[in-house]
Amino acid sequence: MNIWKPTSILVKTLVCTALLLPVVLQFQAGAIPVQANVSQTTKRADTAPEDLRQYTAEVIQQLALSEPLTSWKNADYVIEPLGPGTRSWLVTVKTEKNAPPGYIIISSTENNEYKLVEYGSGPDSLYVRSNLESALKASGISKQGITNENVVPLYGGPVLAEWKVKPSVANSIQFLDALTGELLPESKESWDKQAAKYHAPELAVGSNQRGLSPEGTIYTSKVFDPYDNILWMTEKSLKFKKESFEAILNASKKLVFVSSGAERTYNIPLPIHGYQKWTEDSSLNSNEAIYVLTGSESSSRWISLHALIDCGYFVAYKE
Repeated sequence: MNIWKPTSILVKTLVCTALLLPVVLQFQAGAIPVQANVSQTTKRADTAPEDLRQYTAEVIQQLALSEPLTSWKNADYVIEPLGPGTRSWLVTVKTEKNAPPGYIIISSTENNEYKLVEYGSGPDSLYVRSNLESALKASGISKQGITNENVVPLYGGPVLAEWKVKPSVANSIQFLDALTGELLPESKESWDKQAAKYHAPELAVGSNQRGLSPEGTIYTSKVFDPYDNILWMTEKSLKFKKESFEAILNASKKLVFVSSGAERTYNIPLPIHGYQKWTEDSSLNSNEAIYVLTGSESSSRWISLHALIDCGYFVAYKE
C-alpha cells in the first residue's frame, strides 16, 4: 500500500503519531546554498591530538581503495571536536574540485581507543555548512547575528547529530538537524540527558585493530524512501545476533532502522539498502565489523551496526 508522502515536519508528526510511532522526522535535504556568516572551518579544528590525526589519515587511505570513495586518495582533511564532553570528532574530507565532499566521525572509548563510528560522502551529508546556512536564512535565525562562535556541531550517536545555535541578539538556544538543517524540538536539558548516554561503539573498527580493512560495499537494493510505503511502522522489531545481520539484510533487501529511547524528543527512520564489511586478511582471525548503508540518491552514509543497535531497532520494509 502506497500512501501520500508528507513533506513538512508537522504533517509527518501527525501521520506517524496516528500509526503508533512518536514524532518521526523524514530526512530530505534539498536546500539551495546561500552565502551566510558561517565559515567552513573554525579554530576548533586545530586542537586534534597527533595520534587521532594519524589514525584519521590511515582510515581515509583505506576507504579510498574502493568505490565510491576513491576520490579520497591523498585528500586533505580538517578535524574539529563535536560538542563538549562527547569525546567525538568530525573529520571533513576535502576532495578534488569536482568530487563530492566527505566526512568521518570518530569517537574515543573510556580506554582512549579511537572508534570509526560512521563515514559518508555527498552534498547532503552530515554537517554540510551550506545546508545549515540555508536553514538559518529560511528560519530567520541568521538575522539575529550568527558567527562561528554561535554555532556548535553536536554528536550523541548516529541518530542524534545536531547543530546548537545561539544567536548573538537572542537568549534562546536553537537545535537544528545536522543533516537537513530542520529545527528540532530539542532543548539544552533534553540534549544533555540523551548525550550523556552515548558511548563509542566497542565493536566498531578501532585504532587498536589496525589489521581490519574495508571490503567493497554490498548493495542489497536501490536507494528508497521509507515514506513511500509506511507499512513498516506496523512491523515488529527484528530480533537477531550481530553475526546474523548480514544474512537478514541480504534476505530482506530493505530494512528500516528506527531510533528509540525514553529521553528522545523525536524519532528518525533510516532506510537501509546495503552494507560494508571490515575484515582481517589473516585466515587465522575472524574479527570483522559491519557498517550499514543508508542515505539518498546524492549522498551515502555508512554507520557502525553496533552504534545503531545501541539506539534503536530494525524492521522489515514491505513493498
